Amino acid sequence: MRPDHPEENRWDYLLGHTPSVSIVALEPHSAKQDQISKIIDKKKAARQQLSGHLKPGEQISAWIWVASSKVFFADTEKVRLRLNQQGIRFVASPVLKKHLCRTRSRRGEVVDESDPAPALPIQPLDSI
Repeated sequence: MRPDHPEENRWDYLLGHTPSVSIVALEPHSAKQDQISKIIDKKKAARQQLSGHLKPGEQISAWIWVASSKVFFADTEKVRLRLNQQGIRFVASPVLKKHLCRTRSRRGEVVDESDPAPALPIQPLDSI
């Protein structure tokens, strides 16, 4: 995807979650007030870039922005609402099983958190 979009921002990782048969997008990025719009724009660009790569019926079941360092914006209702409207889940701490297992599978089922979570293969988007 990088050769087709060399200058575009892109979401960094796609994770396969075997118990839910789902794909989770993960973006480790600095958590600063001025980065919120950038994260939203990165998601929009990633969705467009992925449109030709996902099989029919496949979709990203969760878009997770994980703080790569200390959080430098107020966790206000306005910030949460803006991210929620864009379908982005913000995680200030390491991504845990509970963040992945609250996703919906391709079949639309909510995955039980008690499902065992195997190691997740991490694949940078630019290698697709």
